[in-house]
Amino acid sequence: MLGKVFGGLEEYAPLLIRLTLGAIFVVQGAGKIFGVWGGDGLEKTAEFFGPGKLDLPLPILMASLAGIGELGGGFLVALGLITRYAAATIVIIMAVAVGVAHGGKVLDPKAGLAAFACLMLAFSLL
Repeated sequence: MLGKVFGGLEEYAPLLIRLTLGAIFVVQGAGKIFGVWGGDGLEKTAEFFGPGKLDLPLPILMASLAGIGELGGGFLVALGLITRYAAATIVIIMAVAVGVAHGGKVLDPKAGLAAFACLMLAFSLL
């Protein structure tokens, strides 16, 4: 029954995944770097990455790399340009986010479930 309704649409699945994942990461990256769309901006993101919160070394560099990786990777994934490399960048960023920022709690809706879902979506594009 559903095959008759949705038959032939499977070829559009990667496109929908790319557009959705790209939009998510463009918004997240722009928020980290420029403070738009509800983001904190680079200074507050670096404070979060630094001592007392995530305790990452060189927090301004790490925040910059995460923001640029998310913004650039999101654009490239959405456009379908060097998708595998851009998705690999997103996979690395999200693996660190799940492990460090969310404490590895991948199935906790208040902690890392959304990050884990984005990690798996990016991984599916590899």
